[in-house]
Amino acid sequence: MRRITHLLLGAAVTVPIAIDHPVVMAAGCLVVGVIGGGTPDWLDFRTGLRRPFVPRHRGVSHGLPLLMGTLAVPVAAWVMMRNWGGEPPRILESMEGLQGLLLLTAFGLGWLSHLVADACTNAGLQPFLPFSRRRGWLLPRRMRSRYDGYLDKLVRLGALVILGFGLVVYGQQWWPA
Repeated sequence: MRRITHLLLGAAVTVPIAIDHPVVMAAGCLVVGVIGGGTPDWLDFRTGLRRPFVPRHRGVSHGLPLLMGTLAVPVAAWVMMRNWGGEPPRILESMEGLQGLLLLTAFGLGWLSHLVADACTNAGLQPFLPFSRRRGWLLPRRMRSRYDGYLDKLVRLGALVILGFGLVVYGQQWWPA
């Protein structure tokens, strides 16, 4: 998928969790979802993370182990701070209540949307890198497309529809006439 599609999809998948919150939190969920949607490619293109494992795009940053590890560390820190009654470190101050967990969920959904979208292309994914180089796809061969093919356009349109629908529902819910 193209970058813009990943970013729009990252925002679109956060609509269900953003819609029930005040405008600042809802906007935060959408922005963090966009960041999550772009993170796997950013890690591949901007760092050396992919080089030790795969000599091209869709390396270890496009695998489930890195996603799970990325989300597990802040969630574990949040749970420990809440259960042990300690003050959260300054970096975790935004994790008051469930807001931090909500933003982590938005980030994870954005990242996961990226992986799902790429798994629908002809190239597929190697979801268990660096442990296994086996490729996987979510669609049958005839339904897959190039990264810039019909599926990219369809997903982008679907994401825009979801965002528009979410905006309408959000507007009716928070600003009744």
